[in-house]
Amino acid sequence: MSKLIYVVDEQFNGINTYSDRNGSGTMTSEQIKLSEELKNMFPNYLNSLGIRSPNGTYLALDKNGNGTFKDYMKSSLVESAQKALNEGINLSGLNWVKIENGTVTDIDIDKYNEYVGRMKGTPAFDSLDLSAPENEEFGTTTINAQHFTQFSYKNTLVNNSSIADSTIVKMMNPMYYIGTSGITSARYWRIRYGSVDNNTSLAIPLILATKLQNMGYNVDFAVPWGVGHGGDYDLSDLFAWMDKICQ
Repeated sequence: MSKLIYVVDEQFNGINTYSDRNGSGTMTSEQIKLSEELKNMFPNYLNSLGIRSPNGTYLALDKNGNGTFKDYMKSSLVESAQKALNEGINLSGLNWVKIENGTVTDIDIDKYNEYVGRMKGTPAFDSLDLSAPENEEFGTTTINAQHFTQFSYKNTLVNNSSIADSTIVKMMNPMYYIGTSGITSARYWRIRYGSVDNNTSLAIPLILATKLQNMGYNVDFAVPWGVGHGGDYDLSDLFAWMDKICQ
């Protein structure tokens, strides 16, 4: 969970307006500055994971956020767009999808990010004013809301704010446990993240799926085309996947 604030601004840095079910807004100059800081922090974290694509390519980013991981993320969108195209969905109105002779050949990531749009201002999840639901998630019986990242705690706007216990924060991040000695993980995983879901970043489920695959687990990962945040849009496929495993 503590790493989520990095990755949102890796994807949506430069998009300074946001919109959610509570309304829309424009980030302040301070938020824009913090967004740049968070973006610059993400490559080091990503590179430290040592994850590899199915063909063995080491997935990494340079200081500008470019590299094999970005290409890998793009490939998941290309695959999703191609599936949609094959199913007869009209993609001609999307200027960030390049199609040649019925084949999706490229995705313009910057235009894609603008199309999807930013949902959360900076920092995502761990709000500087402790107003995010996630801040309450880390509350206690006596404290309503707490920070859960050193970044937001350092930049807090709330006097006498506190930060959640590091052990509890660690428990929210599966990356600390996958492949760890003494930890038993599920053998089968089905991970879906809609192509227009902007609650976090596509990088989050992609990192999780890749780490699991690298550790030898059976992972069914896909990016459903045109789907936003939700989990009940393909129940028949989900049940078929479960039945196949149980046979």
